[in-house]
Amino acid sequence: MFPLRLFQKESLDYRTLFSQHLEPLRALQSLDTLLPQALQVAQEIFSIEHACILLRDGMGAYDVKQQLGAAPQQATLYEDNLLIQRLRASTALIDKVMLSDQKFYLDRDHLMKEFVTLKAVAIMPLHLHDQLIGCLAIGHPTGKVDFTTEQKDLLQLYGREVASAVQNAYLYDEVLRQNAKLTELTELKASFVANMTHELATPVHNIIGLSSSLIDGDVEPLTAEQSHLVGVIRSAGERLLKTHRAILDLSELENCAEKLTIQKINLDELMAELRPWVQAVLSTKDIQFKEKENIYNTYIYGDFNKVKLLFETILDNAVQYTAAGAISLKVTSS
Repeated sequence: MFPLRLFQKESLDYRTLFSQHLEPLRALQSLDTLLPQALQVAQEIFSIEHACILLRDGMGAYDVKQQLGAAPQQATLYEDNLLIQRLRASTALIDKVMLSDQKFYLDRDHLMKEFVTLKAVAIMPLHLHDQLIGCLAIGHPTGKVDFTTEQKDLLQLYGREVASAVQNAYLYDEVLRQNAKLTELTELKASFVANMTHELATPVHNIIGLSSSLIDGDVEPLTAEQSHLVGVIRSAGERLLKTHRAILDLSELENCAEKLTIQKINLDELMAELRPWVQAVLSTKDIQFKEKENIYNTYIYGDFNKVKLLFETILDNAVQYTAAGAISLKVTSS
């Protein structure tokens, strides 16, 4: 197999290791795919039968998130655990052979117990920005009691690569969560707009319809002043209806639910539909509407309803911001 050929050499082929094993780890974006692949890579490189990855959760506990081979006897380590404290204090791996060192004298029995429960002969801390995010527990290499010095160096390098890949996966998962949240907010906004516009449509149409009926004398003749005031009410209702339509149009465009119907538009025909509306709006104000002659027989390409709405919006703004005098409409080709 690939790892056996490597370890028969005097020196490990680091270039091959990175190109065939470690570099692909960096490309994995989700923890669900990264963690099992990371242990599979460890198995191929170091010829091991047991391994597990523990990662820190939001409460400070280190849980086994992925395992290879037999499950460890203990699945969670906590912040006050001596092994966790040792791993937090150093970026170097700890193996069973090192436990005979004098510096581990006071904690040796407890640390040995953790090695046994995790079925490990070497444990590597996973550090990012001086923070311990987890650890990688590696079992015996097949047919051997311990790893060589060179293999331990490679384990150290491998641990740094796994830590970096885990950080990338965390960032990727966070992006997915944020995108899901944005999608939910977008759906809530769309639902609100749909409900709001639905509830708004009926009273607005009632205002326009009833005020028109009063102006037309369907109930009883109105005085000039009454007719003027009711006309103001109808004009306000029509502006509100246009705002209602604009909100619907914007919502449809945001949801990409609407398809534009592009056609050749005769602006004279368009204005023929707009004139009654313009005259109704101007009837309540001392404003004249002047059309430039060159608008006739002018053609453009677009969606008829959207272009009509554009003209309505432009003219309505002109009326609202003109106290007296005249407004004019001129169309030129560029």
